[in-house]
Amino acid sequence: AKDPGRHTAAYHLGLLAERAGRLDEALAGYRDATRARPSHVASLVGAARVLARQGRWEAAVALQEEVMHRWPENASRAAWD
Repeated sequence: AKDPGRHTAAYHLGLLAERAGRLDEALAGYRDATRARPSHVASLVGAARVLARQGRWEAAVALQEEVMHRWPENASRAAWD
């Protein structure tokens, strides 16, 4: 059976790792969260933000565009800080 809270735990691990500057760990956490729940917008946006911080611009922009295309109501959340 799937763990219904897995995406939330993975997202928060990604967020904590990102805040600590551990970008590879952060990206892994965000990706784990989106595997558990593909519609978890915050994880997708977090992954895109980390990709941008890593200088992986094409991947970051592609992920941002996916968020804005699939969930236009969340376009403002897709903006980078």
